[in-house]
Amino acid sequence: MTGPVSLSPALQGLPQSATLAINQRSIALQKSGRTVYRFGLGQSPFPVPQVVAEALRLHAEEKDYLAVEGLPELREAVAQFHTESGDGQFEAKDILIGPGSKELMFLTQLAFGGEILLPSPCWVSYGPQAKMAGREVSRLLT
Repeated sequence: MTGPVSLSPALQGLPQSATLAINQRSIALQKSGRTVYRFGLGQSPFPVPQVVAEALRLHAEEKDYLAVEGLPELREAVAQFHTESGDGQFEAKDILIGPGSKELMFLTQLAFGGEILLPSPCWVSYGPQAKMAGREVSRLLT
């Protein structure tokens, strides 16, 4: 028999996600008859362009996991772009590609051992993510 399940102290006392609060408010406004374009969860209300749908169809059989660092060809292209843009000298090994900036930011905060400096304003989840990672946060006014 196991003991009671409890939340990590890093998760206790976190407020409701602002993203979820915005989503709930959007739903309430829609139910009241208002037209709302919901971008709060990162989901576009617009149709997928036909060229994108076709590319997805062409590659639907590709189901294997990618390298953890991301698609090698994309990493190479990003490195080349930034090198040619004069941002510095980059190679594919310097580039990390992930499924979204929120997840990459959280993983960076977990890996980083210091204080997190966040611009203000910034995406609503970065501060709570830093708290979950046990990091001190300072806001930089922009």
